[in-house]
Amino acid sequence: MKKLMFAMLLSGVFLGCSKDDEVIITSIQLNNNTIELRINETYQLTVSYSPTDADAPNYSWSSSNEQVLSVNNSGKVTALSVGEATVTVKATTKQGNSFTANCQVEVLPIDATGITLNKSSLTLLVGSEETLTYTIIPDNTTSKEVVWTSLNPNIATIANGVVKAVSVGTTAIEASTTDGKIKATCSVTVNPVLVTSITLNKTNLELLVGNEETLTYTIVPDNATTKEVEWKSVNPSIATVNNGIVRGISVGETIIEVSSKDGQVKTTCNVKINPIRVTGLTLNAPAIEIINGTSTQLVATVLPENATDKTISWSTSNNSIVTVNQGTITGISEGEATITATTNDGGYHSACLVRILPIPVTGISLNKSNLNFLVNETATLTAVIQPNNAANKSVSWSSSDQNIVSVDANGNVQAKAIGTAQITVTTIDGGYTASCSIDVVQITSKMRLYFPSSSVVNINGYITGSIYSAIINQSSYDVILTKFEIIDSNSGTVRVRTTDVNLLGTLAAGASKNLGSSNLNNIYKPIFKWYFTFDGVDYSVQHQYK
Repeated sequence: MKKLMFAMLLSGVFLGCSKDDEVIITSIQLNNNTIELRINETYQLTVSYSPTDADAPNYSWSSSNEQVLSVNNSGKVTALSVGEATVTVKATTKQGNSFTANCQVEVLPIDATGITLNKSSLTLLVGSEETLTYTIIPDNTTSKEVVWTSLNPNIATIANGVVKAVSVGTTAIEASTTDGKIKATCSVTVNPVLVTSITLNKTNLELLVGNEETLTYTIVPDNATTKEVEWKSVNPSIATVNNGIVRGISVGETIIEVSSKDGQVKTTCNVKINPIRVTGLTLNAPAIEIINGTSTQLVATVLPENATDKTISWSTSNNSIVTVNQGTITGISEGEATITATTNDGGYHSACLVRILPIPVTGISLNKSNLNFLVNETATLTAVIQPNNAANKSVSWSSSDQNIVSVDANGNVQAKAIGTAQITVTTIDGGYTASCSIDVVQITSKMRLYFPSSSVVNINGYITGSIYSAIINQSSYDVILTKFEIIDSNSGTVRVRTTDVNLLGTLAAGASKNLGSSNLNNIYKPIFKWYFTFDGVDYSVQHQYK
């Protein structure tokens, strides 16, 4: 602390003249020029004068600030409040002279030496409050104000000594002097406000399968720290719960539980899930036609769409006409029968009249599409109906020219004359057709000629060497070979001829014969000619070697 130094003020007033034997005061002084006091402390100032053998003067005392300190008539100084003031003493001698002396006084505050709190520890519930009080030591401490501090305001706050619990945990509250030199501490424990009971808006609940309803809950007390709960279904296959929303899954009964987070408190709701009842049944068609042997699907619609039990049974009024399996109907024979669908729940039914139609013809084909006939030759054409199980397989036959080829009702054909005719078969059901083209030809067209072997020298068409000709009877009849010739095509001269029946004779149907010569000499492009008789008529066929 700054100390001020003051000089003793000396003053003297000389009035008139003194006697030679009088001792006159020349100065006064105080026992202390500066002092420090604390509030309510006292200090005794004393005055001395010089010379000391002079007569004692009269003294008067004063304070420059009586709010800070006071001084009595004997010089006793009393500190009243913090601050500075000057104490002045005035000495008046009997000669009328006056002297003054001053003392500078600083009044200091009374510092705290300790703080005590009414509680050293405190336990609160979240959201509650309690007031801490303090005592400053000493009791006359100048400043009795303190500064409050929470070491963790997230757990507990402090304002003017009022502690408020914010969240679960521990912290400490400090009270300190304004200069921070003296402190006191209270440990604070904040506990949660526990749930004591839970109530639901419903204790019994009935739902239809697929429907939902929300359960709401109330926590007691209202200021419970944790109001979150946990939901549980005892049998989720019957009903589920999610944030209080109960959903019906299947028919049955179960229990929904709601419990506090710590699991110490819970309550329940009994849940019954009822089926969604069937109210009706429809089929996709009241009547239907199908071909015998085929199948089709009838579609049944159960109402409402979300009915729990959609089981359906199917029946037919005549199993010999139509059968039914899970809605699939199959035609057994021509006729009519009724298919009925019936619900398992409620016995609702719906019927469909089914007509089984004959199997229609879809096509026809013949076993032959082309034939070569000789006059008077016969054959039977065979018609194939598609499908094989068509109901009506009746057909009609026709010839494009009955003078060339005739046909009867059974497909029997006969060649009448040389030419070509179309034989057509037509189904009575559907009018499908198939045709066979028949060429009626001479017997000569049934004789095939070729050269099976040859070994020759050919000079400009003149042949020397060995050539054999073959004839094949491709008809269905035997012919009689009567003559064989090899002819020079330039001169027309017959160079080789035979009528030997041992070489010729009968040429059976499908048979062949080879004739020729190994000694041909310089024959120009020879012609090989065969003669035969058939049915009393002479014929010939030939081919040329080039």
